[in-house]
Amino acid sequence: MLFDPDKYERLESLARSENRSVGSVVRELVDDHLAQAPNERVAALRRFLDMTSEDKGATESWESTKAAIESSAYLGRGFE
Repeated sequence: MLFDPDKYERLESLARSENRSVGSVVRELVDDHLAQAPNERVAALRRFLDMTSEDKGATESWESTKAAIESSAYLGRGFE
C-alpha cells in the first residue's frame, strides 16, 4: 500500500505515539472504517427514504437535496 509522504509521516507519528507499527495502525483504521460504513449507508438511505416518503411528500427541493448529497458531509463515504 502506498501513501503520499505527508500521510505516511502522520501514520508513523501516530504509530510511534502508541508504540505500535504503522501496519497495526492502518489495519485498525481500516477495520474501524469498514465497521462504520454499512451503518452510515443504512442511515443515509433511511434519511433519503424519509425525505421522499409518499405519505409526507418531498420535504426539500431537488436542488437542496442534490447540494446535501454533494456536500462534504457525504464525501469519502462512497457517495462521490
